[in-house]
Amino acid sequence: MEARRFPPNAVGSRSGLHNFSPF
Repeated sequence: MEARRFPPNAVGSRSGLHNFSPF
């Protein structure tokens, strides 16, 4: 989904973006 725009493990819930999962 939207997470595809960012590299894997690059922006996860740890970054403060619950919208993007660390998948």
